[in-house]
Amino acid sequence: MRCNVLDLQQVLANLLSRLVDVAVADPTLHDDYGLALTEFFPHSTPDRAALGRFHEWFLFEHRPARLGDSAVYLLFAEKFRAKLSSEDSDLFDELGANRFGVFEKSEGGVFVEYRDLLSNGLFPIEPETEDALSIQPDLDALVVTRLYPTGTGTYLVSPHALIVLDDVANALRRDLTSGDYRHGRLSQLLMERLLFSPAVSEDAKSGAGAPRIDDVIPQTVIDIKESFEEIETQLTHWLASAEIEGLNLDEVRDRFNESSSMGDAVTSLLDEIAFESDVELETGRRLLPAYYSALRAKADLEKSKNPPKPSSDELAARAGQPCRCGSGLTYKNCCLQKDAVARFEAGRERGVSLNSLIAELAAAMGVEVDEDADDEDDNANIGNIAPLPCAAPMIAEYLWEMEQCGVSVSSEDQRVLARFGKSLDGGAGAPEDLADVLPEHLLRFFALEQYTGDPPPSAQTIRTAATALLGFSKWLLEAQEIDWTSMLHRVIDSVSVSAERLHQVNVLLHESDIAAWNRAFVVSGLARFGGQYELVLEPVDDPAVRGRLQIPARLGDHLQTGDCLLVASDPEEGGSLPARLLRVLPSQAKPYLSAQPRRHHPPHKTE
Repeated sequence: MRCNVLDLQQVLANLLSRLVDVAVADPTLHDDYGLALTEFFPHSTPDRAALGRFHEWFLFEHRPARLGDSAVYLLFAEKFRAKLSSEDSDLFDELGANRFGVFEKSEGGVFVEYRDLLSNGLFPIEPETEDALSIQPDLDALVVTRLYPTGTGTYLVSPHALIVLDDVANALRRDLTSGDYRHGRLSQLLMERLLFSPAVSEDAKSGAGAPRIDDVIPQTVIDIKESFEEIETQLTHWLASAEIEGLNLDEVRDRFNESSSMGDAVTSLLDEIAFESDVELETGRRLLPAYYSALRAKADLEKSKNPPKPSSDELAARAGQPCRCGSGLTYKNCCLQKDAVARFEAGRERGVSLNSLIAELAAAMGVEVDEDADDEDDNANIGNIAPLPCAAPMIAEYLWEMEQCGVSVSSEDQRVLARFGKSLDGGAGAPEDLADVLPEHLLRFFALEQYTGDPPPSAQTIRTAATALLGFSKWLLEAQEIDWTSMLHRVIDSVSVSAERLHQVNVLLHESDIAAWNRAFVVSGLARFGGQYELVLEPVDDPAVRGRLQIPARLGDHLQTGDCLLVASDPEEGGSLPARLLRVLPSQAKPYLSAQPRRHHPPHKTE
């Protein structure tokens, strides 16, 4: 359930206020604070609103020399966070990923979108967050502000946002979209000097109009290249000192790029390093949030240089945006399929050309169409369109019908069905019709894909997935006369037997980097000797080869012959044994496990 937006806005305001109190009271920052205040307000005494903007700059953008390239708030972040409630700490973990910029507003259903004039990036803003602003921005106004991520794909507007109107807004829009400044990110300090410079005030009084940016200051952007490279250099040295095999700058970069939450990315990495190394963590607490933010700034820069081509299909164009239904998912992973099917059916009722409707459906689903095909006959082009997915549109129709009938399908069930649709449509041997679905398709979803996600599934997770698919299969039988019932029950029964046992062993493994697996083995025998089990293992790609492995009894107590093991790193030289056990899967997963190494990880002995 989504947290009340106005409550989150109040949490943000309180967090910023408390951070300022801590910073001002810190004796090590007294000199920095005074100098920064003079730097930010060289020509005036600040009022309350201006002081709020200064404090945001001081916390997140100002870099005292003794802190290197780290923001001030990181100096006391760890101790500060320990005193916060769970809700406050979740939002606090995301603060370092805030975005400062000049934004223009566009309406978009449930969400308002702010477009960064410098990077062209789009940021979903929930409309209620503007209620705290002294002036409500219209579509012609510009908003100079920091945006704070909630961790769920949306952003909160700073309570100290500036609303820029009329000639000054037009001048900023003209200059920042001209292309002259698209090589960095905006500095709040320099924007403050631009908007409140005596030169601007005198021009306004004399009627000279809004100045160009270059008339006030020569540069309003910060070149991110130098600071980015410096952070990477420092982080590389720190990771090397941790001496954790397989953990280097490339690995950290990959994890951060894949994560949508600074809090989750940084916290999980610090926990892992603290568990596996004695390296001092203070440097990591300073560098990791800075690196996450720098990666985001670099990505924004690349997007501004190479903006994506807009999709010609209105539904596909919104695929990566938060869904307007408020689920917190992207439109692609939520309502896009349902809307595409509804549009298709509405077109059929109006008598629209079948060929054009199929082309629309293909475009919405991201399926390529042969542009050179002959358009004269409605049916002639159907064979020139790549096979359309059969599961996703049918699942979307099912959810739409349930909604029309007033039947509630939980968000968790919707996520299960979305994953199942992706598995069925994108997996090997994808059926052309749901009537062609085989037990193998269902087993791949339950025995392999459920177990290769994070976290590993519990028995309840398997039951939830089963309930979602049983509801869908009931509708299939009633509405489409496609009967999966007995087949689905057999598959569910077969994987449910071992679900709780496998959950117990996977929890004990404490391995979250499941994507690192590169070999799979089958347990062909096991025996206990005191506090150890000896396993006889067969690689799935070569059953003729056998090896032995000893594991603690606390793990072996939960294993049975036939279980599949996913491991990381190459086998030991001259043998075929795993170096690091990541996950245990049910025996039904064996046919679907790839024998090809997925990524090389240096050996790391299992204790």
